[in-house]
Amino acid sequence: MTATLPAQADGDNPQMLPVTFVLAANRLITVRYHEPRAFQTFPQRAEKVQMGCETGEGVLVALLEAIVDRLADILERAGREIDAISRDIFRHKGAKPSKSQDFQKVLESIGL
Repeated sequence: MTATLPAQADGDNPQMLPVTFVLAANRLITVRYHEPRAFQTFPQRAEKVQMGCETGEGVLVALLEAIVDRLADILERAGREIDAISRDIFRHKGAKPSKSQDFQKVLESIGL
């Protein structure tokens, strides 16, 4: 199975790159050219909690759960950023929007 996962999602230039999961002889093999955050945090998480990682299938399921949790965190952060930009655009500080409002800063944040 190949999944496209985020790389450098916390930076200014996030990328989506493939990760391939191969189950062979009760082992999980991954082929990847980047290190998704879920792969970095998974070993510590698996040590703390009994996750059923005795088989390749168990490791795959637990790792996919970690990936889904990470994607949910990314989406939540993006939602907060969109809400903040929306407030900057549509919030009026007085009865009428000021002609001197600097929308260049808002446009730059949208463009990032």
